Amino acid sequence: MTVALLLLLSFAPAHSQSAAPAKSYDGQTMNINYGSNSWNTDSRSIDSAYLVMKDKSGKMVQIQLEETEPDSSQFQGKFNVTLSDANPQVFIPPKELRNPERDYKKMHEMIQNGKITSKPFVWKKNDKGQMLVDVYDTQEQADAVKKAYADEVRLKAEAEKQRLLKQVQAKEAAAQAAAAAHQAAMEKLALEAMQREAGRVRMEQLEKQRSEERERQSRMLTEKQRAERKAKAQQLAEEALALFNKGEFDAAEPKFKQSMELDPENKGYYFQYGVTLYKNEKFNQALVFLKMSQVPPSMEMERAYFTGLVHYRLKEYKPAKEHFGRAAGSSDSTIGPSSNFYRGMIQYSEEDFAAAKGSFETVLDTSKDPRMDQQAEEYIERILQAMQFKKMQEKRWTATGTVGLSYDSNVILSPDTSSTRATNSADARLHTSGELSYRAIYNPAHEWTLKFAPNLTNSSKNAVARADPWLVDFAAPYTYKTTAFGKGYVFSAKPTYQMLYMDPTGTGTKSQILRSIFASFDNMFVMKPNHIAIYTLEVRNDDFSLADSTGDNDYDAMRYTLKTTQMVFLDKSKKEAVIGNLGLGMNASKGKNKQFQRIEFGAMYLKPMKWGYSWNAALSAFNLNYNNSTEGRKDFNVTLSTGIDKPIKEWMTWNVTASYTKNDSTQESTYEYSKWLIMTSATFTSIF
Repeated sequence: MTVALLLLLSFAPAHSQSAAPAKSYDGQTMNINYGSNSWNTDSRSIDSAYLVMKDKSGKMVQIQLEETEPDSSQFQGKFNVTLSDANPQVFIPPKELRNPERDYKKMHEMIQNGKITSKPFVWKKNDKGQMLVDVYDTQEQADAVKKAYADEVRLKAEAEKQRLLKQVQAKEAAAQAAAAAHQAAMEKLALEAMQREAGRVRMEQLEKQRSEERERQSRMLTEKQRAERKAKAQQLAEEALALFNKGEFDAAEPKFKQSMELDPENKGYYFQYGVTLYKNEKFNQALVFLKMSQVPPSMEMERAYFTGLVHYRLKEYKPAKEHFGRAAGSSDSTIGPSSNFYRGMIQYSEEDFAAAKGSFETVLDTSKDPRMDQQAEEYIERILQAMQFKKMQEKRWTATGTVGLSYDSNVILSPDTSSTRATNSADARLHTSGELSYRAIYNPAHEWTLKFAPNLTNSSKNAVARADPWLVDFAAPYTYKTTAFGKGYVFSAKPTYQMLYMDPTGTGTKSQILRSIFASFDNMFVMKPNHIAIYTLEVRNDDFSLADSTGDNDYDAMRYTLKTTQMVFLDKSKKEAVIGNLGLGMNASKGKNKQFQRIEFGAMYLKPMKWGYSWNAALSAFNLNYNNSTEGRKDFNVTLSTGIDKPIKEWMTWNVTASYTKNDSTQESTYEYSKWLIMTSATFTSIF
């Protein structure tokens, strides 16, 4: 682009330079931009023009501008002069004074006599640090660009500050890094939005100039000619609307545009044209025409809704949220709920989970579309999970305690994990358990937790107290979330050290009878949105301290278990489900009488109920085969159970469970039994 300083005129009196400026631009290379349709005289070539800049001393500079490309209507120039203040005046020559060499004196006289009004402009800096002067027709346009530029500068400064901070804090925690990445992404979107807004202001300026010119030309027509043009515009708009309703947006667009050009005073066509541009994914143009449109009060909510949609497609979330917020007040049965839905999605992306939850709950209250209701429910579920995740990221400790009371018709004595003997005594029992965990690593991909979990049962009768276990676990589970074979995948490894204390001889004092070291490895695949498959391998080493654990009855063992759990959700909210499991195990004890193979299977049905209750019913069974024992023992155990639970508070859940168990054995006198049990418990959770 050829740029030149054509003429420097200095007619100011000497006393006008008496005050020293607070700021000056001395000898800097500056860029100046202005948009003008009337300067674009030839669509096939690059046009040239000029403007005049005047500082407070009276010095005037005439600057040549050239079109950025053929038919762009955007003109740029460069100049390098000394200005005595930072707020000079900029003047655009009227049509009759467009020749820079012939008309400069007349132009100067009109400026001096106040017959030409100065244009507002905005000082900016480009990416290279060069000064840029953006000139506009109205103060409103300049203010809009000034605000967008100020936001852009602020966002860049914040981004630079964050970049420097990251250099200093290179080893910041993973959770903080994730939060910073999200914030950076949102700032990047906001910065891009500000840059697009500046371009739209220029586009709007040019379109207003075209509109004013069309209105001027329309006023020069006769009444008959205007009436004919209005009728033709109406006909084209009706044809365009018919095409629009059939989904033929490409064909509708030029007809709406023609109707707008034929009847420039009817700003309602701007709205129809803007919506069509949106449908054709010409988003920036669509925003310009939607903003310039004039609609009756009854359509203001609809215009706000479509304006919000365009901003949303451009990922300009802040203005989109503002427009959806206005449209959310619509009494229309579709616009109001849809606006709340989009506003909720934006709030969700901004991680404003509480506000997003409120928006989606409003959708459920106002929407008549079951599909939208379903999606709103799914988002609420995600939000609750995200809120929980965020809470657990911020607070690393979790303490859980459970208190339960049961009545057992036949308390089972289980001094080891491979034998079950009945006491043939009923009793009421108190169950207490707790868990304290610390999340050392917790982010979307990795989780590593340290856990301490004691569990104690107390019977009311001394006769069965020897069946009361005290179990203590120390665990360090690790979880990794990723994708595998094109499916969502979660790998979990849980190493555990466990100690069991009991009083098998009835002395009244518990002692350690078992130490176990084991690890389970879970592989979870999201097979389909409604199907989750889990495959588990567990390896366990048991070390018993029982007096009779010797010879062929030595309980010490390595145990191996391989099992799968298949979960199928029956509703989109994933609250109703069927769960099936199948497992194979082998207890390789040192004593041959304690060696066994185990086959287990089961099924459970879960269903939500009214008032927040959840109901479950389950059938489980296992078969034990002691094929190396001298007794040739075989057991088959079946349990039927059902229960309900309900969250009472965020930190408390209550449940009731009932079950019936029947164990058949070839060693009837020792191992065969039946029992029923009913239990109620409350679980309390605190995250800190």
